[in-house]
Amino acid sequence: MPGPFRQGILKYGVGLLLLAACSTAQTSPPEDEAPVQTPAAPPVSAELLEATAGMVSEMAAHLYPGTRVVLAEPENKTSQPGRRLNDQVAQIAAGLNAGGMGHELLFVEAPGEEGADYVLRIVFYDPRSGAPEAWFLSLRLERGDEAVWRGSYEARFAPP
Repeated sequence: MPGPFRQGILKYGVGLLLLAACSTAQTSPPEDEAPVQTPAAPPVSAELLEATAGMVSEMAAHLYPGTRVVLAEPENKTSQPGRRLNDQVAQIAAGLNAGGMGHELLFVEAPGEEGADYVLRIVFYDPRSGAPEAWFLSLRLERGDEAVWRGSYEARFAPP
């Protein structure tokens, strides 16, 4: 039986042979078919994950498995009305989708609301607690003009 050094050399040699075989079989994609890179999910605070899991549990009572919920453009009623809230909405979507997996629900950010089964409207307010990177959220799940669920939460967001 070979010693540890010889075993290491043998494994290294076999690894190089496999790597060489794999690299010769690869072909590069045509220039017009560049690989699509999926953006990394934004960091989500434990507090926001807990809040979104609660939101999903409450909303799931009104939704069927496989339902697609479109997140409407958020409304900013904070003391900084010009502040863009894209990162915060992405964090909410990530949290909702993490909770929605168990209910087979999909929450998406989409440019329009046409054809959506449900629309989730989110209004951002200043937090009542004054905590940094936190917002008070008012949410309304709609089907057409009818509100099927309403909720409100204060949650701290992970810094983008």
